[in-house]
Amino acid sequence: MENAVVTLRKVLRMRQLKERTGLSSSTLNELMNPRSRYFDPTFPPKIRLSSRAVGYSEADVDAWLASRAQVS
Repeated sequence: MENAVVTLRKVLRMRQLKERTGLSSSTLNELMNPRSRYFDPTFPPKIRLSSRAVGYSEADVDAWLASRAQVS
């Protein structure tokens, strides 16, 4: 058997996403909604966990936060 490299990615649920970003649910929803004037196409995409559950890649969220810090 060959040695396989597995990249483990932590998935953040909405509560963890709010804690990590410091943003409210309403603000996060506005950032993710393409019809909103506050839509941010660079915001990390959802990861479908099941038919009713979604999450967000911790690494992608951290990268997005770092890019926001550079803009300011």
